[in-house]
Amino acid sequence: MMISSTVLHRFLCCLLVLFSCASLAESHASEPLDEAFQCPNCNVIFLNIELLRPEFTGILGSSELTPNIDHFFSKSFIFHDVTAPAGETFLSNTSVLTTTPAHKLNIRPIIIDKFNIQDAKKKEEIKQQLTALTSVATILNDAGYKTISINQGGRAGKAVFLDRGFDESTQWSSDLLFDDMVNIFNTSLKKVVNQKFFILFRPTYLHNHQYRRPADSNIDRLADTRVSNYSYEDVDGSKKTAVLLKRKRNLPVERQRLVERDIYKGQVKYGDSVIQKLFDSIDTDMLEHTIIVLYANHGSGLGDNDIYNHGTAYQSSVNVPLLIRIPGMNQAVHIHQPVTLLSLVPSILKMVNVKAEHMLPIETYDEVVAGKASSDRIFYGRNGFDEYIRYNNWKYMVQYGRFGKLYNLQSDPGETINLVDKERMVSRKLEALLLQHKSTMLKINRNK
Repeated sequence: MMISSTVLHRFLCCLLVLFSCASLAESHASEPLDEAFQCPNCNVIFLNIELLRPEFTGILGSSELTPNIDHFFSKSFIFHDVTAPAGETFLSNTSVLTTTPAHKLNIRPIIIDKFNIQDAKKKEEIKQQLTALTSVATILNDAGYKTISINQGGRAGKAVFLDRGFDESTQWSSDLLFDDMVNIFNTSLKKVVNQKFFILFRPTYLHNHQYRRPADSNIDRLADTRVSNYSYEDVDGSKKTAVLLKRKRNLPVERQRLVERDIYKGQVKYGDSVIQKLFDSIDTDMLEHTIIVLYANHGSGLGDNDIYNHGTAYQSSVNVPLLIRIPGMNQAVHIHQPVTLLSLVPSILKMVNVKAEHMLPIETYDEVVAGKASSDRIFYGRNGFDEYIRYNNWKYMVQYGRFGKLYNLQSDPGETINLVDKERMVSRKLEALLLQHKSTMLKINRNK
């Protein structure tokens, strides 16, 4: 079997990477690490599995719910500590895809739901702010990529002008099952044979407003679960039947949490079985020229910290999975240093050798892996009612502009012990850094 020189080069680079250090999380490895992150002119696929939490992803946690994801990304860069710029859909998607800090987006998430009924002046202000942002799709499209967006649900895609830069952008109802979304992806993939492409795929099968499964799913064993049928129209116009799952009302508090997590685990397992069809649609030749990224733009509460939805600064919402499969890798490379999801687009553009001069300076993943990034890990984020700063293992949150909370993520990963009074010096330092960051972002906005 013939192996192209490009693939062989990347394979040898990855070998050098893996022999150069025992643990890349703490390494100060040499130059080959940078080369392993290079894939000029490669295709790019973003699999944005919204609400997927890392501890329910086998390759990152201890679960056995995702064997197909685990196998497909078994020879990839695997990031174990990733902070999203927001814990909710609009802010995180917009921030990540445009490399814009969430504090720079002077828009409350709740306003997006009412966007079409805002007064004309307010609507125009929001539109101007969002359309002034340059997304990864526009950058790659200008660089000659065929760009396709397959989006499901609101607060993303066309609803917030993230359809710009795509040659094809489709917005699908939340009624569609994950099976249907994967079929749409597979159809789109057939359109880009023999051309350079970028595909953004964002399904919402893990959304807990109503979990959706095929009508023939084995769900009898899920006790205290409300199951109801619903009909929907498939892509081809045919009528289909599926089921909605939700925990029963009036359950004891601890039982609510267990039932919610049981349903979620079932959804993760269901999604993993379906996503194998997506992996199977990417042939061997395409895999040799395609970077594939699996991530979540935010997580889900699942009862942690007494929160069942998302849109908060707690780890359940902002700690997300990130797996990057690059052609030529022959082993897994685990990165345990904290990173921000805000670095995703600059890192990928650097890999494919596409420049984006307008973006804010931000460290890229190759610099972190190669030990060239700052040893101090500082990330910022916000949601509709709270904001946060991550400083190494410390996390400081402010809710409703008044209530400060401080957690040590190393000793208390579940954020159950508020140290804001016990560690006053740390709290004040992080509060000052957060205020300085906000001031800087507002200053940037005013100067534009």
